[in-house]
Amino acid sequence: MSELENLVGKNKAPAGRGDYMSMMKNTAYKVGGYIKDTVAEKVELFTNPKKLYNEMKELGRKEGKPFMCYALAVEITEDIVIPAILSATGHPEFIPAVLAFHSEPVMYPLYFGARKMIRNFRKQKLERKSRGIQKDLGSMMQNYQKTIAYRKS
Repeated sequence: MSELENLVGKNKAPAGRGDYMSMMKNTAYKVGGYIKDTVAEKVELFTNPKKLYNEMKELGRKEGKPFMCYALAVEITEDIVIPAILSATGHPEFIPAVLAFHSEPVMYPLYFGARKMIRNFRKQKLERKSRGIQKDLGSMMQNYQKTIAYRKS
């Protein structure tokens, strides 16, 4: 047995998890499947705009029109704008990489986080405003009661 085989243990992973080569093949197969599915989805979006319309319509029903517009802007940006910019700047070799990956797993949580922050800010602002109105009403009631007491005497 060679020194390398002694170190690696004939491609066996530690604690009997299987051999490294099959793990690498499985990983490559999963990544290749992901890229194939993503490219197929992008091609279908370009060739079948009705599917994109139906997806956006469903998002609009589910999350509202602002999110639908945001999702549409993300799709247009990642599928049309960024490849056009790369082509115009002389880097067309990066276009397949841009088209192969989705930005939605990053962009959608950013939208929902920003929406949550804005809603919390508006809620706090409304609470401060209502507390101010309550204080004003309380002082107005005290002044009114003093005026009534003064007129009675």
